[in-house]
Amino acid sequence: MSSIIRVNDIQDAGGNSIISSNGSGTFSNNLGITGDFVKLLQTTISSAVNNITYDSTYITDTYSSYMIRWKDIGVSGNSAMGVRLGTSGSLNTGNVYNNRFITLQDTNDLDGNAGSSSSRFSFGGYQNNHSSGNIASGEAILLNIRTSGVNKHILASNIFTGTKHIIVTGGGVCTETGVINIVGFGNFGGSENMTSGTITLYGVK
Repeated sequence: MSSIIRVNDIQDAGGNSIISSNGSGTFSNNLGITGDFVKLLQTTISSAVNNITYDSTYITDTYSSYMIRWKDIGVSGNSAMGVRLGTSGSLNTGNVYNNRFITLQDTNDLDGNAGSSSSRFSFGGYQNNHSSGNIASGEAILLNIRTSGVNKHILASNIFTGTKHIIVTGGGVCTETGVINIVGFGNFGGSENMTSGTITLYGVK
């Protein structure tokens, strides 16, 4: 025998609401429980596209840092996936990105990758591009991008699966010191396109 208790409000001994429901499955609570990551936008790649951008609609002073999470990204050919930052609504394409990544492959030992004065933060390192026989999943945290007068930083991890099995992890510094209001994700190293997968932007509290 099973029993069902139906209530829309759980209160403490003082009559204060702790957890409540609107009767349609939407909950709220006064427990002080909140997540650090707030989903702002999820994009599903349903047709070939070289890159996507997040403009000042999403990159605001509400959050000082942001996270991009990508899952099962396929590409049309060898490409160098990465991120660019920008001010005044334009991505910075100059050599202002300095990367340091470590790569672990199933067929090789641990490799160190470095890319000083690059035109993007690269998630493929500089020895292993993202090929059409692989899919990529990972995440990148963009730190203090809304702070003026300081360099911008990134921490990222990327995993390739398919014809190769590669883990790339590391970080970098962008010497752009202005307030970032546009972020781009995609293949800034060539003309190949993303063909599948999802990309999600989060604000970090």
